[in-house]
Amino acid sequence: MKQVIFRAVLYTLVFPAVIAAHGVEASLIEGGTLNQTVRFNYSTGESMIYARICVYPPSTPDTDVLQGTTDRNGLFSFTPDEAGLWRVTAEDGMGHKSEIAIEAGQPVAAASHEARRMPLLFAVFLGLSLIANVWLLWYFFLKKMQRRVLCAH
Repeated sequence: MKQVIFRAVLYTLVFPAVIAAHGVEASLIEGGTLNQTVRFNYSTGESMIYARICVYPPSTPDTDVLQGTTDRNGLFSFTPDEAGLWRVTAEDGMGHKSEIAIEAGQPVAAASHEARRMPLLFAVFLGLSLIANVWLLWYFFLKKMQRRVLCAH
């Protein structure tokens, strides 16, 4: 019985965090002929701080020519040395990855490997499930305590 209760609590606490995973987004903040600044955020609005960055030029799109990290605001800046489509990727080391393509100062497309957001109805269901599980644990705990009191008399 203890093992069943332990597993129920464990699943209740672990799975909502997995289901509520978030994706990442990339956007061009400043684009011009000299400087390109890209912002990388999670879908929750938090910045991807110190994420690993790779920059791929138009002439060799499979080989990165610049590596770095985002700053504490999720920003990364670089200066392209040739015209064309530049590709910038960001990875945070925890499975989140985003990519943006920039054409000589303006964004062409932003693609992110984004986890789907949890639907509201599903979130409500998870919340009610958590409340029900906590209530059931409390109920079984009280029943066990009542049995001990009755057996002691």
